[in-house]
Amino acid sequence: MVLDNPIAVSEDTNDGREFDAIVLIELKRPMRNDYTDSESPIIQLYNYVDKLKSNKVKDKNGRPINVGQRTKFYLFAVCDVTDSLRKIIKHTGILKGTPDNLGYYGYNENYNAYIEI
Repeated sequence: MVLDNPIAVSEDTNDGREFDAIVLIELKRPMRNDYTDSESPIIQLYNYVDKLKSNKVKDKNGRPINVGQRTKFYLFAVCDVTDSLRKIIKHTGILKGTPDNLGYYGYNENYNAYIEI
């Protein structure tokens, strides 16, 4: 599967009620090592959350995707942890290394979001 635009998948029909939880997955090119503070998978995921929280995003049927204060976000960036990404991870100040030293995880209270790299 090759994706270049955001897509949404749900086993439930969007009935207009607030979503309890939303999972976002950002896929990055392997071995990418040119991330900047303003262009990183972390910032991209937070930008998607901001967009969803605006309640202006619509599903494929044109129905608004309703997000509330209690909506939980689970954010995943599938990518190689390169030097440029490690620098950005350090700047966040909230991400900790996984036990296998292959990734990072943390919780951002401002977004009510668990994030994993």
